[in-house]
Amino acid sequence: MDEVEAEIKGGKSDEAVATLGRALHGIQDFYAHSNYVEMMATRFPSSFATVPTLKVWTGEGQAELDKLMTAGLISGRYPDHPQLCPVPVPEHKDIAKDSRSFNAEARKLVAGWENRTYYNAALELSQRATNDFLLYVLQRWPSLQAKCGTTLGYLSIVDRRKPQ
Repeated sequence: MDEVEAEIKGGKSDEAVATLGRALHGIQDFYAHSNYVEMMATRFPSSFATVPTLKVWTGEGQAELDKLMTAGLISGRYPDHPQLCPVPVPEHKDIAKDSRSFNAEARKLVAGWENRTYYNAALELSQRATNDFLLYVLQRWPSLQAKCGTTLGYLSIVDRRKPQ
């Protein structure tokens, strides 16, 4: 991500923002396309507020990701894409929580999490991680702040895909 600072300083702020957007996409999709929410529901069964976001853009976050993968963290797969996971994992349509309508699991309430569904939990964690990442970015790349200002914001795009 150090290329972001170089792009901004080199007058390529559009490319820098596009790079950050691609990073945000992955950060946000993590919660909807993995079993992280389900794992956290068993680790923090009585309080959603204590569920941590996984700051994968830091060394500490990467280390936690490695531990979670050892403990069974998986992501959904598409049937026609290369399979990189060491064991068979569910298809995207069976694990996705990026829409209330993709599957019944996304609509289920998480016991003990203040009337949240798995979809709502994934969405809220994604929003928390987005804020964490944007604050990190502004601290790490001061030229982005100089170029764009101190106000952070992002638009939630409506998902118009049809359920699989």
